[in-house]
Amino acid sequence: MKYTLDWLTDPEVFAVNRIAAHSDHRIYSNHLEADADNSSLIQNLNGTWKFAWTKNPSEWKQKFYEESDRTDNFDNIQVPGHMELQGYGKPQYVNTIYPWEGQEHLRPPFISEKDNPVGSYVRYFDLNDALKNKRVFISFQGVETAMYVWLNGEFIGYSEDSFTPSEFELTPNIREKDNKLAVAVFKRSSASWLEDQDFWRFGGIHRSIHLIHTPDIHVCDYAVRTLPASAGDYEDFILQIDPQFNIYGGMTGKGYTIQGMLKDATGKVIVTLQGEVEDILDLEHKASRMNEWYPQRGPRKMGRLSTVIKSPERWTAETPYLYKLHLALLNPEGKVIE
Repeated sequence: MKYTLDWLTDPEVFAVNRIAAHSDHRIYSNHLEADADNSSLIQNLNGTWKFAWTKNPSEWKQKFYEESDRTDNFDNIQVPGHMELQGYGKPQYVNTIYPWEGQEHLRPPFISEKDNPVGSYVRYFDLNDALKNKRVFISFQGVETAMYVWLNGEFIGYSEDSFTPSEFELTPNIREKDNKLAVAVFKRSSASWLEDQDFWRFGGIHRSIHLIHTPDIHVCDYAVRTLPASAGDYEDFILQIDPQFNIYGGMTGKGYTIQGMLKDATGKVIVTLQGEVEDILDLEHKASRMNEWYPQRGPRKMGRLSTVIKSPERWTAETPYLYKLHLALLNPEGKVIE
């Protein structure tokens, strides 16, 4: 697929090849990793990147992402971090007007051709062993404002969301060693017209970047609800868990199990819920046909996994009690795969 800079001024294009938004849960290969918050399924790409800055797209070196293009003359920059706070351009604060007002006469969705800084980021990396020969995605937690992504010379995707994650699949283009990840970040796009608020204007990769391996059956999203067990009774509560799955490679989910473990503040497991993935997928199919619930549509009457919790601890400002929920996906042999 070919990219075009026309996307920057097209309000109907705000994402290309981007994975649909989902819950921000982290994934681990087993419960021990989850308890330690140290996932072998995630490879961090933060740190020192090669970097070049230009004042506007007309000065931008457009072929920097090609594998044959060298970055010997690039500077170094820290990721995450704003370009302006590392010496490239100036921070700008305005409150009630757009940054370009009084400088250029612009109307939506057009942006300045003279003052639209472009940051060209390059990172070379090898895959961690746990991600080799696996399905791999990349997650940008925050890039301001618009970005184009390439891997090993191939266009991967485009996104304009500054403060929400943007994820893309890299599997067809990634290799075990000597990967070249290139990202072009444009400070202005048509989305900049939606950002007229009380904040500092920055640009760049300002939040973390990491690679993620997900198994061929993956919990991509979920909803958790707690409801009174009976009307007018706030002593016992129903815990509802509604997972949603991504399934690749023609798999059906047969034999796979989803398990929920609720732990109290001491780490003790107080309840375990379990269901067959195949049954949940069938329920999801029926629910979508009946125009009932799935995560993009809001509440439904019953959870896919549910149980009653007797007299749970309440959260208050004085007693901020937290439970922890682990969701585990088990293969037909009963082994946790995420």
